[in-house]
Amino acid sequence: MNLQLYYDFSARHLLTQNKTCSINGKCICQSGTLRCALACFAVENDVTIYGNYNGGIPSIKIRVDTCEDLTLLGELIVIHDKSRPTDWPTKLHELAIKHGLQPFSPSDLSGGRGCINPLAIWYTNPTERAKLLEAHKIAGTSHLLTNYLAAFPEDTGGVRESVLPAESQGVE
Repeated sequence: MNLQLYYDFSARHLLTQNKTCSINGKCICQSGTLRCALACFAVENDVTIYGNYNGGIPSIKIRVDTCEDLTLLGELIVIHDKSRPTDWPTKLHELAIKHGLQPFSPSDLSGGRGCINPLAIWYTNPTERAKLLEAHKIAGTSHLLTNYLAAFPEDTGGVRESVLPAESQGVE
């Protein structure tokens, strides 16, 4: 898992959104168009049905189950849930330094870092996509993948390899 890619995407998400995703002060996965720091990776169209349980979102659960280092993802959630949006740039900078990553700041929003959801690319792999489709089939929630499947076709020609470094392609 290339932590830089996940950090960049979530940092971009938080700094662009600039608002916590909560209802009555309680952080949740999604409220309207707002998403938390982990749910931003979900490829599903809508994750409101999962309430405040990010671990129930199939696209996140399947990927997280294959990860060895979940500390960064947990710390991104803490930044979203426990800090004010005005403090996010500083907190994200400190988190990057702690993990040996290149910090992402508001000035990076005009560039290309963090624009591609690494989880969306992950699921272009035919094996990983099959797991995702099966999980949604069993749950009866296949309709939540409509937009994702249209935007990210299955990788049958090596395109994925040209988009992200090997560490983020499921090659660990």
